[in-house]
Amino acid sequence: ILYPLYVKLIFDIVSKWTSFYEPDDEFKKCLNIDSSIRYLFLSLEQVHGSLLFSRTIIYMSLFKNGISENEIEDILSLDDDVLYDIFEFHAPPIRKLPIALWARIKNDLKEYMVEKEIDDTRVIYWYHRRFIEVANSFYVTKLNSVDRTSIFTNVIDFFNETWKHKPKPYIYNDYLTKKFGVKNGESEEVRDTGMQPTVFFEPDGKIRYNKRKLSELPAFIGNLTANLAINLACDLVFFDLNFLTGLFTHLSLVDIFEHLSNISGVSSYSMSEESRKNMEQLNIFRLCLLQCGVQMKDNPEGLMIHFLSRSLNFYKHLGNFTKIIDQYYDQSPKYYSLVLAHQFMEPPIGELIFQLDKHSAPITHTVIGGDNDRLVLTFSNKISVFDLNELNDLGDIKIPDFDANIKFFAVFLNSLDQNYSILKDIRGGIILCSLNDILVLNFDSSIRFLLNTGKKILSNAVPINEHLIILFYENESFIELYDMKKKEVFEIKSFENKIIHSCCNIKNGLIINLEENGLLYFAVFFENSSFSLFRIIAIQLKIELLKTFQPCGRIADSINFLKVFDPEVPTLLLNFYDTGTLMILNINEILIIASKNIKDFSLTDSGKKSALFITSQKSLVFMKENKIYEIKGNFSNGCLAGNDKVIGIENGTVSIFIIRLTETLELLRIGSIDAHFDKIVFVFPKDTLLLTTSKDSSLKIFSTNMITDLSKLKLDIQKACDEILDLIQINEKYLISKIILTK
Repeated sequence: ILYPLYVKLIFDIVSKWTSFYEPDDEFKKCLNIDSSIRYLFLSLEQVHGSLLFSRTIIYMSLFKNGISENEIEDILSLDDDVLYDIFEFHAPPIRKLPIALWARIKNDLKEYMVEKEIDDTRVIYWYHRRFIEVANSFYVTKLNSVDRTSIFTNVIDFFNETWKHKPKPYIYNDYLTKKFGVKNGESEEVRDTGMQPTVFFEPDGKIRYNKRKLSELPAFIGNLTANLAINLACDLVFFDLNFLTGLFTHLSLVDIFEHLSNISGVSSYSMSEESRKNMEQLNIFRLCLLQCGVQMKDNPEGLMIHFLSRSLNFYKHLGNFTKIIDQYYDQSPKYYSLVLAHQFMEPPIGELIFQLDKHSAPITHTVIGGDNDRLVLTFSNKISVFDLNELNDLGDIKIPDFDANIKFFAVFLNSLDQNYSILKDIRGGIILCSLNDILVLNFDSSIRFLLNTGKKILSNAVPINEHLIILFYENESFIELYDMKKKEVFEIKSFENKIIHSCCNIKNGLIINLEENGLLYFAVFFENSSFSLFRIIAIQLKIELLKTFQPCGRIADSINFLKVFDPEVPTLLLNFYDTGTLMILNINEILIIASKNIKDFSLTDSGKKSALFITSQKSLVFMKENKIYEIKGNFSNGCLAGNDKVIGIENGTVSIFIIRLTETLELLRIGSIDAHFDKIVFVFPKDTLLLTTSKDSSLKIFSTNMITDLSKLKLDIQKACDEILDLIQINEKYLISKIILTK
């Protein structure tokens, strides 16, 4: 195929031939774009010199956003290998790349370069991606470790102003050593490179950041060996106050974490002791950003308040933190309106690894799901959407005039494989239900469906596909399939008796994936104490009765699906509070488990052959393989974490129990987390992490693994609260309410 770029390259090569020129063997290999670009590069090496031309191409290709002419001239002037090759027989008064050499190279490549403005700077850039790829494969990947380190160090020295107004040492070749009679050929010269400060101060007093330095320097540092990269990253980037402020002013939080990951992900082989200590501090720094990075990005002028509120106790204990804290106290009178004197938040050395504060009112509902459980939606007086994978705040979904008290909150996605980066592009919906109203919103805040049920009281609403939704009612003898697109009833399923309870096999708190929701099970319990199991096949859009169970003689207090109790068949659980009786059944068998000592307990979670309940006395009851164990306490909620842990929620505290099953069943408390100031409303375990939301308006993610033993620096939250209360003598509830209202 004769691609336009290929034709252009061949034409440019051939047009320079003389009438008597005979094509060489290399030209005969130019059968595609890549080989033609390589031939062009080799030809220009012969014109401009192999080392000068190859280094020029390397520097042009390594800069992700292009390179300015001043930058490439200054960086080549810092490259001793290039200058050693150029100044072979003479030594100029100023050891700097002659401007004419770069001008000639630019003139020969101008057909393949474009100019554009990036980061407030005019840069040149390859006009086609193939030039970058060929340059990387032909030059960059063939560099040995010494040359590679030298090239990246030259760029870092340029941005860091290492040799500004300071002579850089070099060594003469043998000819010049003899010519000038220099001992050992050692000399030094100022390279006359340009200024690259992190911060510029305008005449009117405004601060302007060097965007080129902010975007390029961390990337070049990340390409060095571990011993160089880690130490430079700590010294020049993440623990430099001006640079850190610039990062949060001009880069996205995703880009900042990407730079952190690239540097902390370098090989630890032969890492020095200094680098290991700096790596440990970088990990603590990363955890600190996980806790407060969103707030720092939202408020870059006050980012150090958020940062130091969690790390001030590291002063005099950790060198890099001490350095940036000293910079903060030195510069804060000039640039920061607030000066932090004491740490008042938990440091990033224990359980808390991420925190999000996007609400000004208590969070009442939360759902999580999507690809790899990346999306989390929290509901208070607004709906906030956050991408956990990218640490990206996607924004808020506006709730129209819907003043009803929300009873039920659910979210569905058309599929998992979709774009999650822009809120309005997410295909799915949000369901809000009150007693008599249902509202379905799109992710762009537009209304998909709105219905007032009149006197009918809603108990649940489950989407079948993107257009159909099934509505369950209390004390009615029917359920409805509603067409949200046509805004009309699609089908009514009537029964002889009124419905007392209903449930479906979709777990509360999880985002519904319509792509996998092809088979929906639901069950209804009637006033005559009989109950039926149904299923809906999404493709057929037909409600099918699987089995009706004869009246059990009394009204159950609740009916639930045990989602993964038995993966082969849907399993139901009926609970009779007064007698402490559990009836577990499916279409094949009925298993009745009774507990004479424990009554009034309702299901909170279920797992493989196990279930977790909470009693009216606020105890947790764990059942596994027909054995029951009670954990006494003041629990408000709980969940199962894998096959070996139980999570208990007591107001704002999370307790973790490990399951020990021998001849008897035991649950041993292995730890607790003082997670929130107010009641926890949602908890979601995944692997070694635990996500919680609370009425204190925050979302947090916890881990019990500490990266280092700095427990002596941890903040005693309860002691601090007591001291504050004694100091100001104010009501605790009033204080917390004022804190929430001022967020």
